[in-house]
Amino acid sequence: MKQTDSNIFSVIVLSSLLLLTSCIPREEATPFDKPPAWAKEAIWYQISVHSLDTGEQQNVIDKLDFIQSLGVNAIHINTISKSSYSEEPPISARSSITSADALFLELVQGAKQRNIKVMLDYSLQEGSLDQIRQHIFAGARRWLAPNSNGDPSDGVDGYSVDFTSALPMDFWREYRTLVRGLNPNAYLVGKMQAHSQSQQWSDELMDSSLLLQGDVFDAVVYDRSFSVARRFFANVENGISASDLVNQLDALTSGYSSDFLYASINSSAGLNTRGIVRAFSDSDNAINHPQPTLEGEHGNGNHDKETHARAKAFLAFQFTQPGAPIISVGDVVKSDKSLVTFY
Repeated sequence: MKQTDSNIFSVIVLSSLLLLTSCIPREEATPFDKPPAWAKEAIWYQISVHSLDTGEQQNVIDKLDFIQSLGVNAIHINTISKSSYSEEPPISARSSITSADALFLELVQGAKQRNIKVMLDYSLQEGSLDQIRQHIFAGARRWLAPNSNGDPSDGVDGYSVDFTSALPMDFWREYRTLVRGLNPNAYLVGKMQAHSQSQQWSDELMDSSLLLQGDVFDAVVYDRSFSVARRFFANVENGISASDLVNQLDALTSGYSSDFLYASINSSAGLNTRGIVRAFSDSDNAINHPQPTLEGEHGNGNHDKETHARAKAFLAFQFTQPGAPIISVGDVVKSDKSLVTFY
């Protein structure tokens, strides 16, 4: 009888453990040619840590609760330091650990404890293709799986790369293979930017659908959708109608599959821009600017009630479009309290 009771107890315990295990959410591996599922639910907060100074990184750690309170669940950390390949590399490309690097991993873990994903920015510098490959590939190995134990849960969740048009697509295909091998659920974002001041925003350069076929990137950022939407929502020269807005936005994403459309990033202002209100105070329709105009260019500083109302209408539109909206710390810092309250 006692043996029977013991067997029954063992069965109950085993069943309970199996039930508990089944209730623990597990992130299934993403197919190589698809963006990760979590990217479709992301609300991004873009911040910048300008140096490897431990105090600056600690400030970000101290603000994680505030960041979480905004309702965001993903952080886009811009390049921590920029340098040539002959100098100290940015943290996004480092392959060795320093005390500041260890603090950065603490930042990553603090974010993950709050269910916040972390994406690092990588800014390409001048150098040979071999130098760039060595630099960026070493960084991916270091920060996607910091313990080198095959478990990517303690590393960053993806990379955002500047100036994607500066390198051949085969390079980025090789990079995707490496990244997804380290973390099958990693998110790769390409930035559509001219890589010289003289390069124009040509249709070919800005055709992001070529990068979203499942073999290069999972999303692009800073596409032309902001320029189109701004011509409808802002009081600009040669504004467009609602039907024009719909038609032009549809044309921009005509080459996207639904998977990549919903995993895209809906950008407005950024860290190197004035902020959404300043962008809306500029009457120039800025067709050649996929982002709001840069600091020091145009913009009359007219922050009246109408400008704020138009900016808020755009932001509401941005947050209801397919894809993940991104909030820039620049907007939060540079805008007045009425717009911050809206966020």
